Amino acid sequence: MIYKRKPKKFEPLFEVAACFCEYKNKILLLHRQDDLKEGNTWCLPSGKIEKGELPIEAVAREVWEETGFEFKPYELDYFTKVYVRYPEKDFVHHMFYKEMEKKTHVKLEPKEHKSYTWKTPRQSLKMNLIRGLDDCIRMFYKI
Repeated sequence: MIYKRKPKKFEPLFEVAACFCEYKNKILLLHRQDDLKEGNTWCLPSGKIEKGELPIEAVAREVWEETGFEFKPYELDYFTKVYVRYPEKDFVHHMFYKEMEKKTHVKLEPKEHKSYTWKTPRQSLKMNLIRGLDDCIRMFYKI
C-alpha cells in the first residue's frame, strides 16, 4: 500500500502533502466529516497539491485552510515522499513536520472536519485513522 520506492506501473492521479504538527510530543489529528471520502476517520492536516504548486507551498496552504495555523514554508521540515497504491488509485504523498512552540487554537474548516485532538503517536495508532496514516506514523516516529 505504501512504498518508499516507486512501484512498477505506478500511475499517480495526484500528489498530496501532509504535516505532522507536533506540540509536546503530541500530534494534531483532524476528524473528517462523515460525508467525505473515508469519512469519520482521523487524519493529519493535508490536501492535494494544486497545479504549479510546490509540495511545501501546498502543505503550508492546507495547514492554514484546515487549522488556521500560519506557517511559512521555510518553517516546515520535509520528511519524505512515499508512493501510495490503493486498488482504485495511485498517488504520491509528501510528508512534512513542524514542531510547535505553543499550543495554538485550532480553527477547523467545518465542511471538512468536525473535531480535532492532540495524541501521542502511539495513542494515535489506536484510533480510526484514514487509510495508510498508521504506516506513515510508524515510519516517521520509528515505532
